[in-house]
Amino acid sequence: MNRRSFVVVAAAATLSGGAAGAPAAAPSSPIDEVKARLSAQRDAWNRGDLAAFCADYSDDCLFLSPSGLSRGKAEVLARYTKKYGAAKESMGTLSFEFIDDEVTSELVTLAMHWNLVWTGKPAASGLTLIVWHKMNGQWKLTQDASM
Repeated sequence: MNRRSFVVVAAAATLSGGAAGAPAAAPSSPIDEVKARLSAQRDAWNRGDLAAFCADYSDDCLFLSPSGLSRGKAEVLARYTKKYGAAKESMGTLSFEFIDDEVTSELVTLAMHWNLVWTGKPAASGLTLIVWHKMNGQWKLTQDASM
């Protein structure tokens, strides 16, 4: 490669944020990271995997719902297992819509509308306010108030 070719390639790499022709990676923001975790949770729910759905809850999380209070990831998982069982069909299909957020580098709070749809029975929906904390470099769901 001659000097002129090198300058052109180097300029292209600088403008693209990486190697010539490679798109620059978008910086990850706290809200994007948490929304990616929520998408993974939704996907786990929709395939009937409660353990994966609860994986991002912190070990000492607090879960509030009209049916009561649960403390800790193990208790939240036990609550979901008791309510929905092990059959994917009993869990329905989960979706949610983001309403509002508060974001810092170490804390994300999201207000959301959730919806569960089943075949042959009425849908369920409600609101939730969830709090995520960054702990040891990972986002953990520490509070969940679902109504």
